[in-house]
Amino acid sequence: MTNENPTLYQVDPSMMNLTGEEVDVFNKLLAEWQRHLGSNIRNEAYYKGKVMPVTTDSSMPSDLVNLNIVMGWGGKCVDVLANRSVLEGFDGGSADVFESIIPTTTLTEIYEQAVTSELTDSCAFLTVSKGMPGEPDVIVSAHSALDAAAIWDERKKRIKAGICVVDIDVDSSGLRVPTWVNMYTDEYTYSCRKVGDSWVAEKAANPFGRPLMEPLRYRPSLTRPFGKSRINRTVRSLIDRAMCVGARTEIAATFYTWPQRYLLGVDKKTAEEMSKRKVEMYADSMLLVTPNKNGDVPQLGQLSQMTMQPHIDHLEMLGKQFASEACIPLDEVGIVFDNPTSSEAMFAAQQRLIVEAEHVNRMNGIALGNVARMALGAVNAADFATADITPRFADVLRPSKAANADFAIKVNSAVPAYSGTRQFWRDLGYSEPTIDSILREVRYSQIVQAAAQASAQAAQQQPTPQPEGVDDADIGE
Repeated sequence: MTNENPTLYQVDPSMMNLTGEEVDVFNKLLAEWQRHLGSNIRNEAYYKGKVMPVTTDSSMPSDLVNLNIVMGWGGKCVDVLANRSVLEGFDGGSADVFESIIPTTTLTEIYEQAVTSELTDSCAFLTVSKGMPGEPDVIVSAHSALDAAAIWDERKKRIKAGICVVDIDVDSSGLRVPTWVNMYTDEYTYSCRKVGDSWVAEKAANPFGRPLMEPLRYRPSLTRPFGKSRINRTVRSLIDRAMCVGARTEIAATFYTWPQRYLLGVDKKTAEEMSKRKVEMYADSMLLVTPNKNGDVPQLGQLSQMTMQPHIDHLEMLGKQFASEACIPLDEVGIVFDNPTSSEAMFAAQQRLIVEAEHVNRMNGIALGNVARMALGAVNAADFATADITPRFADVLRPSKAANADFAIKVNSAVPAYSGTRQFWRDLGYSEPTIDSILREVRYSQIVQAAAQASAQAAQQQPTPQPEGVDDADIGE
């Protein structure tokens, strides 16, 4: 699979009701999408485990070359890190308004899918659009690099323009031809559809002065502003080599179960007959061999049993190299040690993965904050610049409930008012719905307790009733 397509689809300016400059931007974005399409399809194949092992042995039979060997390291490389980046919600003064526009559960589901595509293809994209009649007021959508592309603005450090391919067709030459594309620029949002041989574009003004499209990027750099894939060249090479080891292991296992026997002094005719039925020779529990023409009795022997250990050692070596490159613990690739490790050793094994997860959350948090402000601005334009909203992620350390409780109690001992905040219950590991239920019960308990205290105080303030016929003077006596 090559990274570039030899033929790139372009739209003739006369085929679209846009200006020549707008069509040029459209064609540049299409070329960018098609230029990376091959590598993105390749990365998806590695993620799904749909790649074939590559062998350098040309003499190997085709039946053995075409073994259905599957290696799930590509998906493991992505999923282990994606599972550490969990969006829990948003904080800030505008969080409640944003929740009323887009429920947290909806955006959490979208982000979970988008971060997987981001780590697989180096980037993914979130778009914001107004809903049509019968739809929510604002819709946030996620797109993988398979159906989206963008051009980076070096000066403004954001997207200059981007497209999302909504629908495609395949022509007679096998070229993937887009038939419906949405384009995002600083001034407009375009919906471009192919009708017959022409393109028709509808555009809506963009009041924010920036494209309503935000990238999620893994490990961006100055030379690669859209990041890089977790399934990089080193990871792909290790997966290919591991699949070759897997194929050789399966082949060796086939012969490992059969005893390697031999006969010395067999005449040519008998040897030819035996070579025609190799499987039967392996399966037969008794060999019947007559003396040769010289009267010599053939000598039966058996080779020493082969061992699978070299293949196991080779695969373990590749697994360790893969774990080091992907920054994941060894047990994630199936290498488990007999001796149990301490908690400190387990934490040290996950340290690099934790650092990677913190980086992903930090970069994606910036993108999600921009998306939230665009969504708020779509309802009220003034909120785009003034919105106070910050995404909140789950703790990448994944501590136990006992560790959470110990931390929260120690902080509360230093700041007693801390136990009355939502953050106290978050640190204990409770989810937001559970925190709402707990706080409701706490408030109800406080109200009941306050009412009981008020009733007791009122009873104490009431004068003690006196018996009839007794006045205050008598009491004094």
